[in-house]
Amino acid sequence: MAVADAAREQLVSERATGLGGSDIASLFTVGYGCRNRLWREKRGLKPDFPRTESGPMKLGHWLEPHIAEEYARVTGRQVEERGVLRHPEHDELLVHIDRLVIASERPDPGVLEIKALGRAAFWQMKREGLRDDYVLQLNHGMLVTGLAWGSFAVMNRDDGTLLHWDVDSDSDLRDAIEAEGPAFWATVENGPEPQRLDIEDGRCQRCEYRVQCQGAALIEAYGGDRDMERDESLRPLVAEYVERAAIAEEADGLLDETKEHIRAAMGARGAVEAGGMKIYYKPQTSMRWDGKALADEHRPLRAFLHAAYAWAEQNGLAERALREWPACKVSETDFYKRPSVSRPLRLFPVGR
Repeated sequence: MAVADAAREQLVSERATGLGGSDIASLFTVGYGCRNRLWREKRGLKPDFPRTESGPMKLGHWLEPHIAEEYARVTGRQVEERGVLRHPEHDELLVHIDRLVIASERPDPGVLEIKALGRAAFWQMKREGLRDDYVLQLNHGMLVTGLAWGSFAVMNRDDGTLLHWDVDSDSDLRDAIEAEGPAFWATVENGPEPQRLDIEDGRCQRCEYRVQCQGAALIEAYGGDRDMERDESLRPLVAEYVERAAIAEEADGLLDETKEHIRAAMGARGAVEAGGMKIYYKPQTSMRWDGKALADEHRPLRAFLHAAYAWAEQNGLAERALREWPACKVSETDFYKRPSVSRPLRLFPVGR
C-alpha cells in the first residue's frame, strides 16, 4: 500500500471517533447531508449504497499541496501540515486542518481551508459567496485548535485562478458547534435516533442510508430503484447526455465569466438597456441561513416542536397537527434563516 493511501486510511479511521470539519454541516442539517445520516455513519452502520470518491473529489485531494504552495507563494506566508487535533475539553470534536498559516502581520497562527472548485462552482462562489458548509467547516477548525482567525484558499481547478482572504472566528458559530457537537455525540453513543428529513426532501434520494432510514416510504414515494428494468439500448443516449452535460457545464463557466464583466461595467446602476437586452442589477432580499440563530436558547424550542410532532405521529394525529400547527415539523434549517440582501444580474430581451 502506498504511503499516501495508508495515511488516508488512518485519517478516515480517526475521523470515525469524533466529529470532524466535514461533518459539521450535517450536524446542522445544512448542505448535502443531515443529522440522521451523520448519526448512522458515526455509529458504524453499513450503508445501503456505499459512497465512492468521485473524480472531482480525488482531484481536490491531489491539488491540495499545490494550492497550499501557491497560497504561500502569493501571500508570502508560511504554511505547515498538522495531523488530527482534538478539542482540549471535548475529545469528540476533532479536526484535520488543511494547513496551519503563520503570517508575519498576525500575532498568532491561523487555520487554512483549501478548496478546489470546478469552473461553474468557482464563479458561483465568487458571485454568491461561500457555501454555508464551508463557513461552518473553517469555524469548527478554529474552535478545535483555539485559533482566532482563518484563511480560505479557493482555486478554479480548470484554469488555476486562486482567490484567498482572511476571516475572523465567528463566536456564535463556535458556541453553537461546541454546544451541539457533544450533545449529538451522546446520541451516537446512547441514542435516540435524530429526526429524519421529510420524505420529499431531495437529499434522501441520494443518501447512502436512504433505505434503512426512510424504508418503504421512500420506495413508494419515488418508485424505488431495486426493480428497475435494465435497458442497455439506451447506453448511446446516456453517453451523449454525459458528454453534452460536460459541454454545458463548460459553457456555463464561460457565461459566468462574461456576467462578471457585465457586473463590473454596470457599477451602481440598477437597470440598463443595451444590444437589444434589458439588464437588471438590483438588490433583492431573500431568506438565508443564519449562524446566530443556532444559539442555545433555540434548542429547547426545536426539541419541543419535534417531540410534539413525534407524539402526534404515534397517535395518528400527524395530519391534523400539521394542519393546525405547521410549525411542529419545521425543518432543522428553517430555524436558522434570516433576511439577506443580494444583487442578482438578470438579462431579458427587449419586449419582455
